[in-house]
Amino acid sequence: MGAKHETAVRAGLLSALLASAVLLGAVLPPTFLAGGALSFQNPTPPTGLLLVNVSMSQDGGPSTPLAGVDVGISQSILHGIRLALATNGSGQVGLPLEPGQYAVTANDSRFSLETLVQVNQSATTELRVVVNRTEYLASFADAEGATTSGQVNTWNRLVVAVPPPGLIVFPFGGGAVEAIPVGQNLNSSSLPTFGKEVFVQPFVLYGGPLSPGVETPASVVSQVQRSSLTWLTLQPLETLDLGGASYLAIVSYAAGSSVSYQEGVR
Repeated sequence: MGAKHETAVRAGLLSALLASAVLLGAVLPPTFLAGGALSFQNPTPPTGLLLVNVSMSQDGGPSTPLAGVDVGISQSILHGIRLALATNGSGQVGLPLEPGQYAVTANDSRFSLETLVQVNQSATTELRVVVNRTEYLASFADAEGATTSGQVNTWNRLVVAVPPPGLIVFPFGGGAVEAIPVGQNLNSSSLPTFGKEVFVQPFVLYGGPLSPGVETPASVVSQVQRSSLTWLTLQPLETLDLGGASYLAIVSYAAGSSVSYQEGVR
């Protein structure tokens, strides 16, 4: 009985091995079954690479990478999920994606941009976002309800006069400074116009180089062009500290984008 039992067990194992061989033949490549080297190859997915580059330019000059910008990527194929990433020290975000059209946003506290981008199979789609920072020197006219220390609260308003490039503005302490924003057309007589939000940056002079203060966001309540100046009425969105300021700069940001394609995924 012992020998018969052992024979039956061997027959069962042989049948199982034969069945396994048939199954392996269905799923493994012939080179492996013929004694070829075993290699695990990742399948080539139908993906492309989306590369987002964000940089900042001062008055249209050379641009430098902008780190820490929030980049959002969404599409219907993502089932309502919005991917959120931040640019690295080189101002970049790279992500492999299936081919299709994606909505891409790039924003931080100073600007916001949204655009549609087509990602192609086995190709690199590069979205370049360039943020232009424009600075205008401004004369101080009035600060409604400013404290004795020079703070303007969010429920108060500030009035400033912004000249076109090349004119003279008069700072707080008397005297004059020449309003020549870097990169502007000095021969232009057109008055500057602004969007719904700007930033106010005070500068303080301590007997040496001008020391820039914090850029504070402000809503543009009104803007009127009169007497060769653009008069802005502003409402700070955060407490604005004007204490000791020699003059003000009105700063605006505008983001634009362009897309290029390159074969292959870098």
